Amino acid sequence: MKTTIPTLLAALALLASWATLQRAHATPETWTITGSMNSARSGHTATLLTNGKVLVVGGDGTSSAEIYDPATATWTNTDSMARPHDGAVTTLLVNGKVLVAGGNSTSSAEIYDPETGTWTDTGSMGGPRGGAVAALLASGKVLVAGGSVDGSTLSSAEIYDPATENWTSTGSMRSPRRNWPTATLLADGKVLVAGGHDGNDFSASAEIYDPATGTWTDTGGMGTQRGYYTATLLNTGKVLAVGGINSYGWHSSAEIYDPATGTWSSTGEMMFGARYIHAAALLANGKVLVAGGQGFGGRLSHAELYDPTTGTWSGTGSMTTARSSHRLTLLANGMVLATGGSDATSELYDFGTFTITLGASVHGEITGNSSPYLPGTTASLTATPDLGCIFTGWTGDATGNINPLTILMDSDKSLTALFTQDTADPDNDNLTNYQELVIHGTNPDLWDTDGDGFSDGYEVSTGYDPKSNTSSPDTRIAIYTAVEVEFGAGLGKTYRVESSTDLQTWTPVESNIPGNGGTITRLYSIRSIPHRFFRAVRETP
Repeated sequence: MKTTIPTLLAALALLASWATLQRAHATPETWTITGSMNSARSGHTATLLTNGKVLVVGGDGTSSAEIYDPATATWTNTDSMARPHDGAVTTLLVNGKVLVAGGNSTSSAEIYDPETGTWTDTGSMGGPRGGAVAALLASGKVLVAGGSVDGSTLSSAEIYDPATENWTSTGSMRSPRRNWPTATLLADGKVLVAGGHDGNDFSASAEIYDPATGTWTDTGGMGTQRGYYTATLLNTGKVLAVGGINSYGWHSSAEIYDPATGTWSSTGEMMFGARYIHAAALLANGKVLVAGGQGFGGRLSHAELYDPTTGTWSGTGSMTTARSSHRLTLLANGMVLATGGSDATSELYDFGTFTITLGASVHGEITGNSSPYLPGTTASLTATPDLGCIFTGWTGDATGNINPLTILMDSDKSLTALFTQDTADPDNDNLTNYQELVIHGTNPDLWDTDGDGFSDGYEVSTGYDPKSNTSSPDTRIAIYTAVEVEFGAGLGKTYRVESSTDLQTWTPVESNIPGNGGTITRLYSIRSIPHRFFRAVRETP
């Protein structure tokens, strides 16, 4: 004889009354009570609004709704729905409004407007459905599928169009056992629906809805039949299915669906054992938080994290209150809000924040956005060298010479930027860029900063100021016999002066002389040279 779902749940509840499971785990993360709701709720919905607040609706046969404001950690009542919608689906629309549709005993749908705090009726579905699933499609329309009415499981599906406020039927699912399944919008715009039950049997099958054709196709089935479980879209585009219940009991197992292959594969077992009617949330760092639910010991407060990069589970701080049929909502600040499931209390999960420790940098500094950082966010840092210096690389938790640097904050970081003096000498005056910019204040792109006919390097070596043409070396210094070379030099051109003793072989005396658009005069010693010839040659065209 088949065991019905109500009978199974009663048996498991009896088992939970005396069986407990405890495992040691680290608790670096914290849960803290935040303002209590105005009404105790279980089986409600929670929606993060575009303004960062959270709308909580219904549950336990109520039509009331309220708003949580993370900025003040307070709850305030908002307009109630026209009627209760137990077992309904709730969807945040593209326009920022919220659609609540159907339920165990109604086909009606209502729209909540956060701007006015009011509800208005919109088009009704083809019939009541509770325990259905919904997905916001790329088109802005909403797919609602499955569920049940009067004990009969539905395979039908329909589409809500916010532009017309009308519902239209779309292709029916291939499986009839789709009460309380899960629906996940995939990266390609298609929808994965998996698991669920028909009142007696649970399903492991899965299928894909294609909005372009309005049709359903089978895809690989899960390794385990599951109902009342969670499905979470990972940053990789894969889907994590966790826990749940079937005719044989509840489960601690988890598996991954890969849209590229259409197959499921097992991943690590939860460390705190089996749970169902729990809640899950994708964190900013890409990990998945799973908390509460029913399990051994009854209602649970245990929470744990799944790491997609390693496929492993780790314990995290326990909730202050044991909860089931509750909701987890990721807030804009990276914290997670847990609501209801046992009473009116709510609490915040704080994964913690990470910091960057900057090492002392010589000849430069690091600028950019500052600590602390939410887990999974990205830090952007720029190495800015001092005058006359250059950036050469990073050391610490990042290496290489990419600048600006972006680094994923998945732990505390320590970074130092390396700088060195700029030893380049682009104007060939025998002074490095560092010497010119920092020590002497001259122009590293000009061989003769003050245009007095003497190179900056020569003026520095002979004790004169290369920035002022009123402080010029005496042309007679160390010159006993000299020749004067004078030539016209076009602006933007470079020249060199060469010498020869036979007018056949010429040797450079001075190169890279920048033209000034006028006449350049040079003095060159011919001491101890019997005879010597000079000529000026343009180097650049």
